[in-house]
Amino acid sequence: NLRKGLGVYLTPDPVVQMVVDVLRPQPGSRILDPAAGTGSFLLHTLFSWRAQGVDWELGDEPLLWGVERNPRILRVAALNLGPIVGEGFVRWPGDSLSPFYTAGSGESTPAWFAPESFDCIMTNPPFGVKVPGRVLASGAFTVAPATADHGRIGSEVLFLERCLDLLRPGGKLAAVVPNSVI
Repeated sequence: NLRKGLGVYLTPDPVVQMVVDVLRPQPGSRILDPAAGTGSFLLHTLFSWRAQGVDWELGDEPLLWGVERNPRILRVAALNLGPIVGEGFVRWPGDSLSPFYTAGSGESTPAWFAPESFDCIMTNPPFGVKVPGRVLASGAFTVAPATADHGRIGSEVLFLERCLDLLRPGGKLAAVVPNSVI
C-alpha cells in the first residue's frame, strides 16, 4: 500500500538477488544505490554476506550508501538496514540526477557523493521521469550537453551516466533499465 500511494515500483526480490549474486559485492568495498528506494539491493548484499559466513565489521568506514529523493521511502530503507548495520548505512535524501553543486550555489551534495567514489553500484532507477530543464541544461551530462536541444532524454539514461561517473575505475555496475536503453 505504501508503494502504490507513492507511485513507487520496487524491484522484485528474485531480480535483486540475481544482481547481488552476479556482482558479488565484497565487504570493505564502497557500495551505492543511487535510487535506493527501500534499500533492497543493499539489504540483499548483507544477506548474501551472512549466507557466505562473511564476518564483516563496521570499522571506520561505512558499508553501504543510498540516495533517495523521497524521504519517506528513505526512512523505510533506514528501518530495513539500520538493525543490521546501524551507522554503516549512510543515506542522503536527495536527487542523484542533480548536478554536482559547488560551494555558494545554494545547494550541496554530500562529500561522499562524488565522482569515482564507489566500487559497486546496484540500482533500479526511475524510468521515463521528466527531468527538470535546469538539470539538462547544467552541462553535467555528456548525453545532454548544455548547448543541445534536449528533446526527450530518459531519466534512466541520465542515471546510467551518473552511475558511471560515480563508479571507480574497475568497479561494477548493475542497473535495471528498459530494453530501449540497451
